[in-house]
Amino acid sequence: MKNITVGIYETEMVYGRRLAAYISGYDRSPFITGLYLEHPAAEPLAASDVMIISSSLWSLYREAAGDKPVLLLDEDGMMPASDGIVTVFKYQSAATIYDALTDLCLNTGRWRMAMRDSGKKPFEILGICRPARSGEAVRDTENYLADLAGQAKMLCISLEPVCSRMAEAEEGPGTMAEVIYYLRQGRPGLGSRVAMMAKGGAYDLILPAQVYSEVTDLRAEEWERLITALHEETDYERLVFDFGCGPVPEAVFRCLTHMKILYGDDPWENEIAGRLCRTLMALEDPGKSSVIDMEEI
Repeated sequence: MKNITVGIYETEMVYGRRLAAYISGYDRSPFITGLYLEHPAAEPLAASDVMIISSSLWSLYREAAGDKPVLLLDEDGMMPASDGIVTVFKYQSAATIYDALTDLCLNTGRWRMAMRDSGKKPFEILGICRPARSGEAVRDTENYLADLAGQAKMLCISLEPVCSRMAEAEEGPGTMAEVIYYLRQGRPGLGSRVAMMAKGGAYDLILPAQVYSEVTDLRAEEWERLITALHEETDYERLVFDFGCGPVPEAVFRCLTHMKILYGDDPWENEIAGRLCRTLMALEDPGKSSVIDMEEI
C-alpha cells in the first residue's frame, strides 16, 4: 500500500521524472511521488511527508523543511555532512537513492516498510548482429529484443552505424555520443547517469551516435569501465549491444559473455551470417569456449 508522500524538488526535468517514476513504480514501493520543477514551489510543502531536494535548491527550502525528513541529492560530490540531513550523490543508481530513502524513513521511526531486496542477479553482456539489412530484419530484431526483455531487466545500447529509430522527441532516449561524453569526464555515477538517459519501455534503450567514429575510437579499457559501471551501479540484469548489420568492434566483442548472430530463412542470409561468425571466431582466444551462436529468427 502506498501511503508515504515524497516531494521531489528538482532542476532537471528528465532526471526528476525518471527518479519519480522509479521510486513510485517499484513493485513494493510504499511511496507516492510529487515532482516540483519550478522554485520555490507554489504547492504547500505540507503535502510532502518526505522531501528529496537537489543540493542547489537547499537554500530555498532549508527553513521551510522544518523537521521533515530530507534526502539531499549532492550534485557535485562536495556537499559536507550535516546533522539531521541525509546526503547522497545525485548521479548514481536510482536503486541506491531508493535504498537511502527507505533507510531515512525507517530511521525516523514514523513508518515501517518492507526493505528492498538488494541482492544482485547475474549480469549478462550480450551482443546481437543481423548482417542482412531490410525492413523485415529490423522488425524481427526488435521483436527478438522485446522477447529478451521479458526474461530480465534489460538495457540495449545501439551501436548501429546507421539507425532508423533515432528519436526526435525532446524526451526520447539518450545517445551513445552522450554516454561517451560522460564516460570521458571520469566522474562518479556513470552507470546511473546512463540509466537515467535510457528510455523505459519493453526495455531501456540508448540510441547510436550519429558519428560512428566516436564509437570505434573508444579504447578497450573505456568499454570495460562503462560495462563495470552499469553492472555495479544499476539494477540491470542484461546489457545488450545491438550492432545492427555490423560491424562488430573488437574491443566490444571481447567484453561479451554471449554473441548472437541472427539470420532469416533465406540461404543468402545464412551465408552472410556464417561469414561474420567465422570472422569473429578468429578474434576469440584459443582454448576458451566460444561465446558465438548463430540463431534463425
